[in-house]
Amino acid sequence: MGNNPQQNYQEDLLSAIKNQYEEVRQEPRGLVLVEKETQNSVILKEYTFCSQMLFEAKVKELKGQIDKGLQEYVISPVKIESKIFSSFCSTSYKIYALFEYPQVSLREEIMARQKENKSFEEAELWSILQSCTNALCELKPLLSLNPN
Repeated sequence: MGNNPQQNYQEDLLSAIKNQYEEVRQEPRGLVLVEKETQNSVILKEYTFCSQMLFEAKVKELKGQIDKGLQEYVISPVKIESKIFSSFCSTSYKIYALFEYPQVSLREEIMARQKENKSFEEAELWSILQSCTNALCELKPLLSLNPN
């Protein structure tokens, strides 16, 4: 009924993001966007929480990843926007995160380097290892949902 401030803010936030980026396609990981000026690709991922504690922990985690950059995360967030929505009897929390979108897979990168006879530097290998470990940690909760 009427004008919902929560819906208006979500539309404003998405409009601001989409003014700078052009929508390419929807994937299971999120919405793939291309920055209009640089043509860099990103993924827009949306997180919604009912718990303030979980919301604050995720914001802190994402901000930490932005601060660390590529030293620890191969695919790191480049920007986050967060908002708390309050209504008569409930509060919800929303985060929009823009993540780097790799143009090639790790397999493609390894094959390209083999053709050029170019090896990875130690820092790159550590970054790949850390990213694989982070990915496994993200997947672990899904294992409990479907143990087969």
